[in-house]
Parts: sequence; structure tokens; C-alpha cells
Amino acid sequence: MRSILTTLVGLLCASASAQLSWSSMTSSPIQWREYKSGLYGGVPVPRQLVMNTGAQWQRYWSEITGELPQSAPDDISWPQEQLIAIHVGQRPSAGYEVAVESIQTVRPGEIVVRYVEVTPAPGQMVAKVITSPWVVVRMTRAPGVVRFEGRTQPGPIARRIPGRCCDRCTGIPSNLVIGYLPVQYPKVMGDPFNPLYSIQWRTHSEGSESNIDRSRTQVLVTEGDWQKYWSESTGQPPHLAPKGADWNKEQLIAIHVPRLRPGSKVMVESIERVSAATIQVSYLVLTAPSRTAVTEPTNPWVVVRMDRSPGSLQFKRQDVAVPEVPPVRCDCGCSTCPGR
Repeated sequence: MRSILTTLVGLLCASASAQLSWSSMTSSPIQWREYKSGLYGGVPVPRQLVMNTGAQWQRYWSEITGELPQSAPDDISWPQEQLIAIHVGQRPSAGYEVAVESIQTVRPGEIVVRYVEVTPAPGQMVAKVITSPWVVVRMTRAPGVVRFEGRTQPGPIARRIPGRCCDRCTGIPSNLVIGYLPVQYPKVMGDPFNPLYSIQWRTHSEGSESNIDRSRTQVLVTEGDWQKYWSESTGQPPHLAPKGADWNKEQLIAIHVPRLRPGSKVMVESIERVSAATIQVSYLVLTAPSRTAVTEPTNPWVVVRMDRSPGSLQFKRQDVAVPEVPPVRCDCGCSTCPGR
């Protein structure tokens, strides 16, 4: 009897010790990065999805874009990665968006994905158009059941830069890395947009690495132009160029600003008609501070799709030196992140 009691006490102590050991640990962050996102996902109700295979990803891609399954981007390493998709459902106007904030293993076998939905700020002017925001992130494979926790906040939202880690890693404050629709937000700086002269546009593709190593702006008016450009910039086959542009009504604008400090970014600020014959594309070059965790050079670029409109295009560049990010604790999972 004494032996049995001793054994039971030992097992209970071991169990308590194991629970204490785990509870005393902080949540374990999982490496992830934003992969794709948009405002028109065509999903009318809230939905979360975990994709573990290329076939699942292709079916999902075809569902939300209306394109052929084989047109889905195929740069995921499925043995090491998986995809997480989040849709917040149909919303009555522009000004809504969704972004993942963190992915963590909170206990053995349980993974929590925390995300935020932005809502229009009080008094914010928004376009009256039905939207259905969505986001897809790629994450390192980890065993366990995925659970989702969402919250809302007035916009705009802080989010990761695709291809990088968190703000502490890149050195760029999140509130500067935001896509602006002409009739949705005020300008980053300067006068407010005048909707009378604004031209509808949105970001089509962007990145931090490119084979184009010189400053360059380019107008792409056909799918052939776009495929040729995509192959030159990325080194990928032309047929892998992302779809989505309506070439009968739209054209693409590409902007490259190479050899910048690591963590820097280029973004379009506005596209507006400045005279009867001239359309101005204003863009910002956000230069990161020198003290960043990443050291490799960056060749940032952005491609936007805009409504076709008569007139010649002119480009206006503005350089913005981004201040240091305040030292706050970070859970992005990057081993070199100074915020850990």
C-alpha cells in the first residue's frame, strides 16, 4: 500500500511539475509573414481557413479570385509551411481591413492566431462600396489545433511588411506602411484629396527584392507588357505574373527605387489629375533608420492598378526619413529581432 501511495504521489508531483513548467514559460511565437491580402474577397460571412497542401490553396485561390486554380502563386514550401486565411465577411463601405497580429503556441498542441479588423475612424470619409476584406499569411508548420482570436479597432491598422518580420526588425513604424485609396484616407502629408480630380487605384503587387537595379517608373498597358515586366523583375516565368487587372479598363504603374537601406519601402501616395492633359503619380520613399536587425540591401518596388484615363503621366517622388521605432517587446518570432 505504501508503495502504491508513493507511486501516486510521485505521478501527481510529476504532473504538477510539468504543468508548472509549461505555465511558467511564455507563449512560443511562430514565424510567419503576410502573404496576400485584399478588400474584395467575395466571402460574405466571417471565415477562417488553414491550408496544408497546394491543392487546398489552389481551390481557395480560385474561389476568391475567380481565376483558374493553377494560376495560384506556387512559391510555398509545403513541407515546411502552411497558410492561414482570414475573412471578416461583407462590409458596407471602404475603410475596413484585416491583418494578423501574432501567431503563437500557447500550450502543447494549441496554436492561437490573433488578428485585428480595422473599422472606419469616426468622421472618416469612405467610399460607399461593398467590401469583403481578407488576408492570407504563411507560417512555419507547427503541430497543434489552430484557434483564432479577433478584435476590432478604428483604422488605420498597424501591419507587417510582406517578406519581413515586425517593425523592430524592419525599422519602419507600422502606421506609415498603409495603402491609401484616394477617396478613403487623407494624404500622408499635404493637402487632402480632392475627389473631383482623384483617379481610382489600388496596390496590385509589391516587394523588397527585384532584379531591376536602377530607379525606374513604367506604365504597363497590356497583359504582355505585365508578363514581360514580371519576368524581368522577379526572374519567374511570365505566365506566373499575378492576374487581376482588367486590361480593358485598367493599366498598371510600376515604380522601383533600388539600393536602399534595409527595411526601406516605396509606396504610392496618390494618383490625381493635375491638368486637363496630365495625371500625377505621387509616391513616397520611406527610408528606414540605420539601426535595423536585417543587414541585406533592399530593392523595394510597387505596382498599382489604376483606371485608364486620357492624359500623360508624370511622377513626383518624396523621400521620408522614418524615425526609430520605440523599443517595445515583440513576439514576431525572428531570432534576430531586437524587440524580443
